[in-house]
Amino acid sequence: MPNLAQNPHEAPPPDFGLDRFLPARQPLVNDFHISHEEAAQRLLAIWQAQNALDRQEWDAQLEVDARAAQQAREQQRHEDEERQRLQTEEQ
Repeated sequence: MPNLAQNPHEAPPPDFGLDRFLPARQPLVNDFHISHEEAAQRLLAIWQAQNALDRQEWDAQLEVDARAAQQAREQQRHEDEERQRLQTEEQ
């Protein structure tokens, strides 16, 4: 799964009541015989559900990145210690 580029914890929810979201609301209005306001609420609920999943993925991604960074630090420390040991032996 590709890494998320933006932190979903900081993403503001869209205002699905705006005119620019009319094309997204209209099928809900037509198919479910609901108002545009209700369609906007349903779209918001869908967005919130997806955002919750994105937040979980983001948090997991941060954990993986932190573990990888820790492993890289440990590997570098090990290499530094080995280099120091070899230098000491040469002297």
